[in-house]
Amino acid sequence: MNTKLLFYNLMVLCFIFPIAPKLIPFLLVIISIISLFNFKIEKYKELKYYLPFTFSILFYVFCIAGLIWSTDIYSGIKHLEIKLSFLVIPIILLNKNLISENKIIHLLQAFTIGNFIAAIYALTIAAFTYLRDGVNHFTYTLLSPNFHPTYLSIYALFALVLLLNINHLITKSRTLKMIVIIVLVIWILLLSSKINIALLFVLLVIQLTITLKSSKNKLMLLSWSAVLSVLIAAFLFLNTSITERFKASFNAIKHANIIVNKETESNTARILVWKSAIDLVISNPVIGVGTGDVNNELVKEYEKRSYIGIKEKRLNAHNQFLQTALATGIPSALLLFIFLIIPLLLYQNSKYRILHYFIIVFCINGLVESTFENQAGVVFFIFFYFLLLRCISNKIELNNIFR
Repeated sequence: MNTKLLFYNLMVLCFIFPIAPKLIPFLLVIISIISLFNFKIEKYKELKYYLPFTFSILFYVFCIAGLIWSTDIYSGIKHLEIKLSFLVIPIILLNKNLISENKIIHLLQAFTIGNFIAAIYALTIAAFTYLRDGVNHFTYTLLSPNFHPTYLSIYALFALVLLLNINHLITKSRTLKMIVIIVLVIWILLLSSKINIALLFVLLVIQLTITLKSSKNKLMLLSWSAVLSVLIAAFLFLNTSITERFKASFNAIKHANIIVNKETESNTARILVWKSAIDLVISNPVIGVGTGDVNNELVKEYEKRSYIGIKEKRLNAHNQFLQTALATGIPSALLLFIFLIIPLLLYQNSKYRILHYFIIVFCINGLVESTFENQAGVVFFIFFYFLLLRCISNKIELNNIFR
């Protein structure tokens, strides 16, 4: 009974990731309590299955240690609370009775359906707003007022990966599946996260190449690809806000040396933030400035440099590796990097490409966002990271699930 209850709560967790992020901490508490009453640890003979778990625990230990040289203990504790998933979720997913091929499929289905519903709901609200007030809410934060668009884009991109690689994930109908794919693609484009739009195109090209090699109906596949390509091209042509965001990025890079200190536009602000963070890391390379003091020290640096705009916004490092190095030192950032890429080194076979896509997408986003500084990033990544690893370590035949 407790195993079923635990599994149903995990399904709810997967479903609400893109819908109700504020409920995630409460649901994790419930899941953790249920786990205490029905926990049988999975034992593995091979050491490699324990390596990601070990690095996850070590990283959290570094974060705890960072409190020792922090002056802002309250902020440090808040950071530890956010990153608690590095410790809790791996333990939950070590439950021997929790993982089976059928259960994994249901969890991935719940997540994919949640993304589709989130997209449909947001697009419907935006349409009503436009019809009622004549105001365009079909882009970026206007389309996602209560959720950072970058994280919704990451979720939708992963849902797209699942749909493209798992047979009959949510439906056996190819037409219905294509409709869901098109909705998710449009959703990612409208959310206007530049890095994830670029990753979307790379994903589609790679996936088309892989699928063409094994597909028996190449004409049908090419036809659907042509339809999707035309829709994307028309969409980008008609929606100038997306192309303007890319132009702003190129201009920020081109004129990086003449950025105004009051600038708060996302691209130019990142350059100012990175300059400040890099210099602080160079000044505190071994142990950083402390888990609780990282954002305070960044704001002090902005003030020294007269970066008025980003000082007022109290922006973090907007790069997870810089953020970690600044908080607890370069060794801690290297540990995080190893934790992220070790599955890519351990499991290089193409049948694990869903895991590969997942990690690469998150790592690339980590170069432009501090992805582990809020629950939306931490819980999502740690949960699916260890879920996919459990699928491998339990010798579940991935070829029966993943195409």
